[in-house]
Amino acid sequence: MLALKIKTLKAQVVRIIGTVPVYSTSAFLCLRFPHRAVYIHGIREIYEAYVIYCFLQYLIFFLGGCEYCCSSLFLHSIDLKLIVLKNSISPPNSCLFSRLLASYLR
Repeated sequence: MLALKIKTLKAQVVRIIGTVPVYSTSAFLCLRFPHRAVYIHGIREIYEAYVIYCFLQYLIFFLGGCEYCCSSLFLHSIDLKLIVLKNSISPPNSCLFSRLLASYLR
């Protein structure tokens, strides 16, 4: 596996895999100390956000780096007006979304 041979990717993978012990430990601590559960959930949520950040860094590495991702997004941009207009199944707040999108694209 390539991710385990590259040092920076190894750290990202370990952080992502570390989610399991954090969740199990927080579940145990919430059962053991129910009056402190709010604080324990907060710590778990912070770690979850950090893991999402690590996963995005992992993806950016495999997609060719930050510069390549930004340039390919800029070069292959899609007309968002067509996506909004062609979408037959819209989310509940699609009216607000389409107004914000239209004001952004003007």
